[in-house]
Amino acid sequence: MSEKNDKFVRIIGFNGEIQAQLIEAVLLDVEIPFRIRRYKDSVYNGLFEMQFGWGDLFAPAELAERIISVLSAEDLLEDSQAKQE
Repeated sequence: MSEKNDKFVRIIGFNGEIQAQLIEAVLLDVEIPFRIRRYKDSVYNGLFEMQFGWGDLFAPAELAERIISVLSAEDLLEDSQAKQE
């Protein structure tokens, strides 16, 4: 993951842990900085995962198109996951 202090924005949401691990491996391989935020909270017994999904991928805004391109080429995205902004 990145240690830079660039402004990170939400790129996509994850459907589950396996998808997150696959995407993490691809982004590490191409050396793109990112962060994964998981919505797990054992205190609330999965309440946030039910509302927000498994988690989200955050990265610098200027790399959003490159990330979507890389993940699409690896067939790791569904149409509904691409950034809609």
